[in-house]
Amino acid sequence: MSLVTDILRNNRTFAVVGVSQDPARYGHEIFETLLAKGYRALPVNPKYEQVDGYPCYPSLEALPEKPDVVVAVVPPAVTEKTVEAAARLGVGTVWMPRGRGPTGRWNCASRPASPKSTTSVWCSPCVR
Repeated sequence: MSLVTDILRNNRTFAVVGVSQDPARYGHEIFETLLAKGYRALPVNPKYEQVDGYPCYPSLEALPEKPDVVVAVVPPAVTEKTVEAAARLGVGTVWMPRGRGPTGRWNCASRPASPKSTTSVWCSPCVR
């Protein structure tokens, strides 16, 4: 079983950090793909109050529930902060899908690890 299959098969609620209102943006595509596949997707971006009619939250701490997985579609510096927040909240998995940039790895350079954390950090292909 692949990492992506394992994550999708064993989890239902995903927070998409870096979601965008622009359908051409990668964060929006991931959010919509998760919804279309029947997952609960919680949009997280301090720039927006809503995304496609769903309430958008300014941070992981502001979510109404703890997600099973945090999908980080943000630059490396923000990804590090996202991993730290997820670990504080006890989220089991942070998934950094490869982006659509020229190298396809725009946020995979950031893989912070903490020996004290139980949060797993994965960099892998996208849900598409």
